[in-house]
Amino acid sequence: MRLLLDTHAFLWWLAGSTSLSLPARRAIGDEANSVLISAASAWETTTKYRLGKLPEAAAVALDFGGAIADQGFEE
Repeated sequence: MRLLLDTHAFLWWLAGSTSLSLPARRAIGDEANSVLISAASAWETTTKYRLGKLPEAAAVALDFGGAIADQGFEE
C-alpha cells in the first residue's frame, strides 16, 4: 500500500505522538507499505518554523530531506 502523509501526520509520527491513531501508526510502521511525504509538507513545516509557529520542529525544518530519509520514507 502507498501512504501519503500530511504534514501533521508526518510530524506526529516523528514525535511518537498518540495523536496518530493506532491503525495509522501500524500502517506507517509496516515496512510493506511505501510512505510518501509531499513537497507541500516541506514548505509548510519550514514556513511555520520560520514564522515561530512550529518551534518544536526545528530539526525537521533544518533538514527536511534527512528526516524523510531517516524514516525510510520517500519524497
